[in-house]
Amino acid sequence: MAVLGLNITKMYIEKKGKIEKGAQVNTNINLLTVKESKIKSEPMDRIGAVMSFEAKVEYSPDIAEIVISGDLVFSDKDEKVVTDAISRWEKEKKLPTDISIEVYNAILRRVNIEALILADRMRLPPPFKMPRFKKSEA
Repeated sequence: MAVLGLNITKMYIEKKGKIEKGAQVNTNINLLTVKESKIKSEPMDRIGAVMSFEAKVEYSPDIAEIVISGDLVFSDKDEKVVTDAISRWEKEKKLPTDISIEVYNAILRRVNIEALILADRMRLPPPFKMPRFKKSEA
C-alpha cells in the first residue's frame, strides 16, 4: 500500500472572535469521494484511487475555523486491494482499516503543517500540542 501523492486544492481560514481561556481545538477529516484512476508507472500502468477530502480545524466556542480540502492518490502493487477498497467505499462509505489508517495519517500530517502555518499567520494558538522544553528537576 502506498500514498503516492496529496494535493491541496483549497485552504480557508476565518477568525471570528478572541481567544478565550479554555478554548478547544478539534480536527475532523472527511473523505468525500473515492474514485478509480489509472496510475502511470514503470514498467506498466496500474489502478489507483483518488480520494477527495476535507479537513476542518475548529477553535471553539466559535473562535476560528480552518478548512483544507484536497485529493490523495493511493495505489498498491496488488490491484485487488485497490478495487476492493473502492468497492467497499461505494457500498459503505468506508475503507478497509489498514488503508484507512494510512490515508488518514497522510492527510493529518499534511493538514497539520498547513493549519499550523495558517494559525500562526492569524495569531491563533497551534491546532495541536507542540513539543516543549522543560527545566529538569535534577
